Amino acid sequence: MRKGMILVLAGAALCLAGCVSTVTQDNPGKPPGYRDRLEAQYQQPAQKVFEAAKRAFNSYGTITLESSSISSANQLCFIEGTVNADRVWIRIEGVSSSATKMIVQIRAPFGGTNLQMANELIKRTEFELTR
Repeated sequence: MRKGMILVLAGAALCLAGCVSTVTQDNPGKPPGYRDRLEAQYQQPAQKVFEAAKRAFNSYGTITLESSSISSANQLCFIEGTVNADRVWIRIEGVSSSATKMIVQIRAPFGGTNLQMANELIKRTEFELTR
């Protein structure tokens, strides 16, 4: 009986972990009950932050998808990929012509997080902006 209960709980946890939205969706929704993302603000145009974030990401992992709508009024960009076994989503949003918001979201296997790597990607993006 106890073994069956553990399997049911494990299955429910896996299902719930897959139901949380990512920051690259059109409406990213509320963050989950646990913290899986960090946010940074830059006094740089969105295109410049997007290019710096791609260089930063490539220094740690592999980009599997990127999307940019800099030419539209939204100034919205997305980067998705992996760092080790962790899934990474980055949302870059132009707040104004010279200010940009970047959200880095990381999920480790089985629904865990890796905020240390999210912080490293933010720091590396800042470094890439100074180059």
